[in-house]
Amino acid sequence: MTDKLSPLTYGPVVGTTPTKVKQPTGISNFEQLLKKAINEVDEAQKQANVAVEQAHTGKGGLAEAMIAMEKANITLQAMLTVRNKVIEAYQEIMRMQV
Repeated sequence: MTDKLSPLTYGPVVGTTPTKVKQPTGISNFEQLLKKAINEVDEAQKQANVAVEQAHTGKGGLAEAMIAMEKANITLQAMLTVRNKVIEAYQEIMRMQV
């Protein structure tokens, strides 16, 4: 019986060239999702500022300004909660022993 060495069980064959690793598509999707969420929070903040200015000048109602401010507050709090969860997940991964 002949015992042949397999590159899978004993490591790579000498002289092979490394292949280029492609970036997973999920990373760019996550980046786009994160940018979109940040832009939505920023837009809500801007709309709240406009609504408050309109309420001060008499062009808009107080109720609309309060609703816009509360919406901006809720979106910001949601984003901060997600950020905190992501940081906790990262710290948990860093504590894992390999």
